[in-house]
Amino acid sequence: FKDALAAAQRAQRVLLQRLGPLDSEAIAAQVTLGVIQDQLRDDAAAIVTLRAAVAAIEAAFGTHDARLVSALQPLGEVLRREREFEAARAVLLRGADIARTQIGPRNVQLSAILTRRATLERDAGDARGAIAVLDEAERALPDNEPSARAQLLATRGGTWIELGDGSRAEADLAEALRLRR
Repeated sequence: FKDALAAAQRAQRVLLQRLGPLDSEAIAAQVTLGVIQDQLRDDAAAIVTLRAAVAAIEAAFGTHDARLVSALQPLGEVLRREREFEAARAVLLRGADIARTQIGPRNVQLSAILTRRATLERDAGDARGAIAVLDEAERALPDNEPSARAQLLATRGGTWIELGDGSRAEADLAEALRLRR
């Protein structure tokens, strides 16, 4: 990831200089940089980068553009890790709303952002609420998406464990394992 970080930083600088801060390629490079910072757990840098990307997308394409989902999802995740639950919830709710209205009611991005929100709700102490969000994420998932479905089921299985429901946890985790194979 450190090599990827250096490459993303360079790409973002070059595109910013050559194309300007509101060019779609420069913005995409900024989102990629934020995602890599997120993966490296450089949360402070990721928050700054992803918030700047959100502002650039809004300035260039509007406050409801579908491109926002790609920045809002990792931003919500970083804020969740930082235990900024209210801010993370607002970001993920916004991202889900944009995904639903701009991409459609059944799409991988919507399901993924809802799955992230469920993790947030579980971490914030509302495991029952997390199950409800995961059920919504499952309804949003298109057919034939085994990787996203496996992630959703693994998250739900872990949440059932927290709730003390071993039989539901076992069913979800067994299916997640089968899909991952």
